[in-house]
Amino acid sequence: MTPSLGLDHVYLRVHDLDAMLDFFQRRLGLPLSWPVCDEPFAQFAWVNAGNVQLELWQARSDQDLPSGTSLPCVAGLGLWPEDVHASRKALERAGIACKEPRAWRTVASGREALNFTNCLVLDASAPACQVFFCEWDPNAPIAPWPKGESTADRRDRLAKELADQDGGAIGLVGMRAVHMRSPDPAATARVWKAITGSAGVVAPKVALFLDAGPELRIEAMEFGVVDLHAAQTSLIRKGFRGERHGNVLWLDPRQTFGLRLALSGV
Repeated sequence: MTPSLGLDHVYLRVHDLDAMLDFFQRRLGLPLSWPVCDEPFAQFAWVNAGNVQLELWQARSDQDLPSGTSLPCVAGLGLWPEDVHASRKALERAGIACKEPRAWRTVASGREALNFTNCLVLDASAPACQVFFCEWDPNAPIAPWPKGESTADRRDRLAKELADQDGGAIGLVGMRAVHMRSPDPAATARVWKAITGSAGVVAPKVALFLDAGPELRIEAMEFGVVDLHAAQTSLIRKGFRGERHGNVLWLDPRQTFGLRLALSGV
């Protein structure tokens, strides 16, 4: 069994949820997959990026992040396991350390109900880069999707919903790559091969690009678009700038609140 079947969601810590939603929804035309929730601990929402969901999380406090962390940042990758306990055991047999799985429950209809079970992959994580399995209960009371819907069915439905909307204003198809830095790229690559069963990927059809750096962190996200020229033209009309390198367009981080985002033709 491959420990991870795919990338369920990307966890972004943000300082201004409204501004980020304006960027992803109004400027890029991407739909919400989880409406805005206002909880005592955070405001958050999910944006549909096709093969992955973007969780935008504005915490009431950012004290859990390392001092000096600039927001927004890509703070975590939520992996899709077939069975979170089996995935943990498979990684530990491969010498990859994980935390004990932790279930998150809430009270619904007068009784406690399971929402999801998380398991942090310690050897793939750092204080500002959390890699974790997230096994959703099909009947999670907090989830906005239909009760009884499996993770596989939810992923297929959301990918189809984005495709039916022509990928928003830029023809977005889905995530194509995650760019990371690591003090030991070779060791990080070995951990990810154990997680996914393949070299150089974080999920099926989502590449992993690793460069050396002083700490483990996610540097950038790359998304595929149907037609890169058309996407660039649409962005220029909206006032966006970028640098084109072959088949990849890097957006100006000054216009993306500091996030490093790239588009590539598929």
